[in-house]
Amino acid sequence: MSNTVPGTADATLSAVAEQTFVKGQQRSLLIRRVIAVVLALSTLVLLAPVWQAGMASANFFRVQFLLNEWDKNSDNLTPERYAQALQLMEVTLSKDPDHPHYLLSMAKVLEWGWYKGLRPASEMAVVERYYQQAIQLRPQWPNAYADYAWYQSTVQFRLTEAFEQLALADQYGPYMPQVLQRTLAVVYSQWPHLNATQKALGYQVLARSIGASPRLYNPVILLVKQHQMQRLGCIYLQARQSADKPYSELAQQRLQRDFCQNR
Repeated sequence: MSNTVPGTADATLSAVAEQTFVKGQQRSLLIRRVIAVVLALSTLVLLAPVWQAGMASANFFRVQFLLNEWDKNSDNLTPERYAQALQLMEVTLSKDPDHPHYLLSMAKVLEWGWYKGLRPASEMAVVERYYQQAIQLRPQWPNAYADYAWYQSTVQFRLTEAFEQLALADQYGPYMPQVLQRTLAVVYSQWPHLNATQKALGYQVLARSIGASPRLYNPVILLVKQHQMQRLGCIYLQARQSADKPYSELAQQRLQRDFCQNR
């Protein structure tokens, strides 16, 4: 006859089973935690490029805001803001060195630094590389050609090459606002040094914009008035109009008001 107290064996087996179950639960919890950590780390690795791209994009738009402010009024460009824009673009290009928009923006920032005397002409050779790289990455981008032409004519005084770039800008975007503005700015700023063919490019801008939307026309007429070219514009636009191809009513109003008034 067994000396075991009835029920003791069952209690022992139950305790062992419970311990085994608890250990299994603990092991399962540990495995789940390890998997969760691995997944979290994998997610961070995958999201790192996305986060970097987002930061680069945010920096780019901050610089665009500064560039627009300087375009409106160059007095908005201070040494502090120039340093800020330069640092933002350096960080942006370090994250994405082959983005054409970032390269073009860096070139513009450096140009503004030169214009305000914050960057010597001897350090401007790098700007050329930014323009060429942006164009190589996006060869049908008219704005890049127009901006490159401005750099060549204003900073380098390489007029023949500048007009080659303007021709490419005109080929890919003849009605792009930036192309019209840069073309007219190059032509008017270098007017005494140009031949008749080069000057004709400026007249073509007037012909395209005289009846265009305010988005195209307003920046053009601002440049015309800034360089006091209304009289020549009046003569050209009047001569260009013919009886069988008259200007629209809007173009006629602009011609008389902005070009030919009191002339």
